[in-house]
Amino acid sequence: MSLLFSRICLQGFFFWLAYDLSRFPVIPLYAQKLGLPPEAIGFVVAASTMTGIFGKMLSGALSDSLGRKVMMVVACFVATVLPTLYFFADSATSLIVIRVFHGLGTAIMGPVGRAFVADIVPANRRGNWLSTYTASTNLGTMAGRSLGGFLLFWGGFFYPFIASAVAGLVALGLALQWSSDQRHGFEWRPLIQRMGKGFREVGSNLSILMTSLIEAIQYLAVGVVDAFLPLYAKGVGLLEWQIGLLFGVQMGTTLLLKPLMGYLSDQFGRKPQIILGLIMGGLVLWRIPWETSFTFLCLLVIIFGISVALTTSATTALITDLCEREHYGAAHGVFGTILDIGHATGPISAGFLIASLGYRPGFAIYSAILILASLLFLVLVKPRQS
Repeated sequence: MSLLFSRICLQGFFFWLAYDLSRFPVIPLYAQKLGLPPEAIGFVVAASTMTGIFGKMLSGALSDSLGRKVMMVVACFVATVLPTLYFFADSATSLIVIRVFHGLGTAIMGPVGRAFVADIVPANRRGNWLSTYTASTNLGTMAGRSLGGFLLFWGGFFYPFIASAVAGLVALGLALQWSSDQRHGFEWRPLIQRMGKGFREVGSNLSILMTSLIEAIQYLAVGVVDAFLPLYAKGVGLLEWQIGLLFGVQMGTTLLLKPLMGYLSDQFGRKPQIILGLIMGGLVLWRIPWETSFTFLCLLVIIFGISVALTTSATTALITDLCEREHYGAAHGVFGTILDIGHATGPISAGFLIASLGYRPGFAIYSAILILASLLFLVLVKPRQS
């Protein structure tokens, strides 16, 4: 089992490395190079997330019926081919279309990869192993963004797009090695009926929906920090390398602690950990716009990274705890869809709030949202015993 788990983590690393090599900071700069105005660039950046919003539930449910392997192969094929199509984009429309189809790969791999891990691990280690898998995908994301920026600086847009395709090819090679796990035939009527049954189970489960909402709120906060901490830090006099270090410290903290937090959630329960993470994150959001020194902001983003690790390692495992095995894919699809809605909403809504109210009231509103979410979660969610 450890070999299987190592392989899926390696596949996840290369898949997300491929995706982020051609994502940030490459795509916004490429759109700018094509002469697109800022509002069009915003649509280009958001296009792949919109695919995730509409595609994750379907892909997760399809994997419950058609098998994990075929879905992961499709995702890795997209990650291999789509980066080379960016060379043919010459307008906002063509670039948005490519981004939509590129997002199809992540819409599949997100829920299906997690469901595959849930299939192969014992229930009493689910939090630890799911968090370790997520950490491997986050490592791919970190490496992709750093390497993409370096390749862009070194040799222009050709190199990050080609490197993205090569990394996708490695992930595809790994995906093709899995044994076939087709669970049912390809008759569409029974397939749709099974999908509907899974969605009804998931959609009628208040605990699953509430846990998904908590993850969305957590990523709403992450989106706010991602979008507006750089602007705030620049406004109070921090240098660019210091701002970059803040983000490296925050993501590195989350990455390093997720496996440990997953293990702790296996031992001591998901619910207390989620509540603690939300409260910690809320307090950090409130405090950020009151600090002006690099040292204190660095301390705050470390605590924020811990809070994200606390919450997200437990929510991913709790989703699996709350549903039947044959509906793992559908559950993680619903989970990923609601997460994407939150992640996309954060920067957009924060832009309006901060523009009209300023940083301190704006961040305080999101602080209150996190703390209120922890109270609702405490009251409404009753985890099923493993």
